[in-house]
Amino acid sequence: MGFFSINKEVFPIGICLRGPIRGTRLDGKLNLLLLLIRSLLNRKALGPNSIPNKILKVVALVIAKDLAEIASNYFTNKTILKSLKEFITVVLRKKGKKNYSLLDSYRLIAFKNMLAKVLEKYIANIILKAAEEYRLLF
Repeated sequence: MGFFSINKEVFPIGICLRGPIRGTRLDGKLNLLLLLIRSLLNRKALGPNSIPNKILKVVALVIAKDLAEIASNYFTNKTILKSLKEFITVVLRKKGKKNYSLLDSYRLIAFKNMLAKVLEKYIANIILKAAEEYRLLF
């Protein structure tokens, strides 16, 4: 098993697969990001960044802080990295359709950047918690 360090703390590679990391400087919002990354399914099709979810899970501790900064930048400057907005769309024919000249005879599949999906979930969780805290939800 390999090891890496963050802020002079040494972690075994794969620790992010277990659960929240308590007693370290990674408490709170970074743990939420780690849990979101851990929840990704391993055998999903690759998006434009071509990074398998299995690899994201291995490097989660290394990238979590940067992802949190990107999310923070989104809230403060209302901007997000252009590479996180990219996606690939594939058009597939639906089986058994009589007329393929109609649009509803096709299915669109979008392959999004997995880091963008993690950030979307993270930002949605922050908004949801704020809405609950200020009782904006009925």
